[in-house]
Amino acid sequence: RLAVNKMSAAIVLTSQGIPFFQAGEEFGRTKYGDHNSYRSPSQINGLDWKRTITFKELLDYYKGLIQIRKSFSAFSERTEHSARNIYFTTLKEYQVAYTLEGSAEGEPTMAAVCFNAGPESRDVKLATWSGKTVPDCWEIVANEASAGLKPLSEVKGDTLKVFTRGVLIAFSKEKKTAKTGSKIS
Repeated sequence: RLAVNKMSAAIVLTSQGIPFFQAGEEFGRTKYGDHNSYRSPSQINGLDWKRTITFKELLDYYKGLIQIRKSFSAFSERTEHSARNIYFTTLKEYQVAYTLEGSAEGEPTMAAVCFNAGPESRDVKLATWSGKTVPDCWEIVANEASAGLKPLSEVKGDTLKVFTRGVLIAFSKEKKTAKTGSKIS
């Protein structure tokens, strides 16, 4: 359930629009199976703040995803730029992956976002629009266990390994420069 919670949060926080999640979701809140709890007592609907300690890893994961979202403006951009500069890669079942071109100075030129809900690890060969190139060096900033701005690892090339029921968010090492939009490393 924690893996599903993490993947769901990563999907929401790397998607366009205003992210929405329920209070306590970031620390594994439960309503003990009550799917329609509007008339239930506070023992069902209340937030159990002790769960922030028990589920600290999950809470830290949400914090890291929020940092990632805030650091790459294309995830929350309010113009057409991101919609026109997102490229979904054709994959096997249980997988979704896309590249998204960066839009602001000083940010990575591209992000890669990959989800694998399947029962086995899979390699994802990244692609982008014709006429654009996929960066050859990536910094992994989120996987199925950890998320945040501190790179977890570096990958060279256009293929990323996404583990079973895993998430992978990577930023190009190249950054956008002022006005020209050109790349610097």
